[in-house]
Amino acid sequence: MPNGGSDCCGTCWFNARNKGVAGYAHAKDPDPSHCDIRNLEIPDPFWTYCANHPHRRPDRDPIPIGPVFVDPKDAGRSVWTKSPDSEEIRNHLLGLLAAMIEAPAQEYPIGGYFDEIVVWQLGEFRELRAMSDLHRVAAFSLDATTERPVRTRATLVGVAEAAMVKIAAAHSANYDPAARFDSRRTMPHHLQFEQWVPFPLEHVFGFFSNPENLPRMMPESSATKLIEVNRRTAPSPSPGVASDKAAGVGSTIVTSFRVFPGLPIEARWIARITEFEWNRYFADVQAKGPFKSWHHRHEFVAETRNGVSGTLVRDVIDYEVGFGFAGVVTNAVFVRRQMQATFAQRQQVLPQLLA
Repeated sequence: MPNGGSDCCGTCWFNARNKGVAGYAHAKDPDPSHCDIRNLEIPDPFWTYCANHPHRRPDRDPIPIGPVFVDPKDAGRSVWTKSPDSEEIRNHLLGLLAAMIEAPAQEYPIGGYFDEIVVWQLGEFRELRAMSDLHRVAAFSLDATTERPVRTRATLVGVAEAAMVKIAAAHSANYDPAARFDSRRTMPHHLQFEQWVPFPLEHVFGFFSNPENLPRMMPESSATKLIEVNRRTAPSPSPGVASDKAAGVGSTIVTSFRVFPGLPIEARWIARITEFEWNRYFADVQAKGPFKSWHHRHEFVAETRNGVSGTLVRDVIDYEVGFGFAGVVTNAVFVRRQMQATFAQRQQVLPQLLA
């Protein structure tokens, strides 16, 4: 039977004509093809596709995932019917996104892969709540592969970056035009630090989002000083919650610090806040300073450990030193070690600062 792939509606168990059975057993039945989970009549079921097909979701997932595609006689798949939109559907997609891991799964090789459709659809929905996990997915290694047929994460990373651009454009209060979503691919050096503290999420986020607290978190040897804050108001998390101290999108923060601890050689750093979602994350880029490029994402997650409520603080840093091979050596010998020492010191003092 001619078709553009066996992941079509003609073989799907959600097609009413197939009576709950996947495959070709009822392909010649006279009943009309009707998608039960989308309430959609299907004129040409063997050239129509979606991500809920058993080839994609063998667990019989009944919540619509992404649009319905058609392939007019092998001309290439294109969107035929957009995804329905509801809070149930969005929450389901967010859950699927949160469960994605770096290692790609083996999947039917024709048509769009399931996880790529999930990410694309969240971008089409301009779903702000997806941004944290989209950042995580965009950082997946491009070297992660499956065996035959070979599949990498390159397409998924690209789809995630494109989705973030769409979401950022739709939420100007949360994202600056200078926001970067490709830093993992364009900046060669990466660092990540995590620390759990036994303090409420709102309290921890409020402390970090206030630039006046920055010098207190830095080592004394760095002699960090806050020179100037051009603060843009951050959106309040809810009515009546004060956010006047937080540096929202578009804020600039000017600091001075010692380039080499113990030596009186100072440099200035101008940081710009490019992302901000209350009690979840904010990010800054270097507008002027010692690095060729810099992106620092501060993430916060409420987490209970051993029965104690607290907050997981995560710092994700992507940067480039510049200066070619000399910069690579400088990073290995000095810069990376210095940043690791700085965050180790912060982890020691943070509980006292938050108390």
